[in-house]
Amino acid sequence: MSRFDLFAYAVVALTWGGSWHVITYQFGAVPIETSLGYRFLLGALFLLPLLLANRGKHSALSRRDHLWMALQGALVFGLSYWIFYLAVGAMTSGLVAVVFCLLTIFNACNQSLFFKYPFERKVLLAIGMGLVGMGLIFAPDLRALEGNFTNLSLLLGIGWALLATWLASLGNMISLRNSRAGIPPSVFTTYSMGYGGALMLAVGLLHDGAFAFEMTAGYVLSLLYLSVLASSLAFVLYFGLIARIGAARGAYVTVLIPLVALLVSSLFEDFRWGAETIGGVVLILCGNILILSKRRKRVL
Repeated sequence: MSRFDLFAYAVVALTWGGSWHVITYQFGAVPIETSLGYRFLLGALFLLPLLLANRGKHSALSRRDHLWMALQGALVFGLSYWIFYLAVGAMTSGLVAVVFCLLTIFNACNQSLFFKYPFERKVLLAIGMGLVGMGLIFAPDLRALEGNFTNLSLLLGIGWALLATWLASLGNMISLRNSRAGIPPSVFTTYSMGYGGALMLAVGLLHDGAFAFEMTAGYVLSLLYLSVLASSLAFVLYFGLIARIGAARGAYVTVLIPLVALLVSSLFEDFRWGAETIGGVVLILCGNILILSKRRKRVL
């Protein structure tokens, strides 16, 4: 791996890992949907040069291709992020990032369901590790409820995070379809990000009746971070990383993201490490590594 690849790896892990906490600065007078609309429309705008560089490859896109990219945008850059924001509002952002780490397991299941990929036994083992890991991580908080389920914030947050991860996985399946149709990742990412941002802005307009904006340092700086760094730059570096070192090795960055997110949460939020939390995180990360690992061929 070259020095630039190591640099890209670190930037993607740190940027996406830190973005979960930065999301908390988006909560305020501006509706979540409107903030998401701003984020992804700005992100698509910064990706526009890549789209123009590939104009020969996207000029022949069919209406069907645009419908698929719009659906991808609605799922990945619309509904899933909308629900992730709700989850971050209900529990510690680092824990939401840990739940998102289950995306690799959801992807393995959905690839088998929609594209007839072989369903390997290691997927079942990874699912079991993920479930046990989730149980360990949230066990202290669930015990703290002491049977009082009138405060459903934690349970609701877990449910939101799981639903959002599943929707993101469905969006990944459409991404796979778009790649198989010969559409470059830079092209369908820009279009789908734009479609998703436009959808969220329209939902925000219906919800609030106006395009609200908060001229505070926290809101503006977090919006720029999320749109320029976490959406545009990180996706460009990630796709470039996959092109150079392969999808399997590039995907290992997803294992580092929750670790960064949890470290940030322990510094700026009320997240506290414990034996059960550490054990649960290790189990989930090991499950992800198991999914991403290639099967070794037996040598006779």
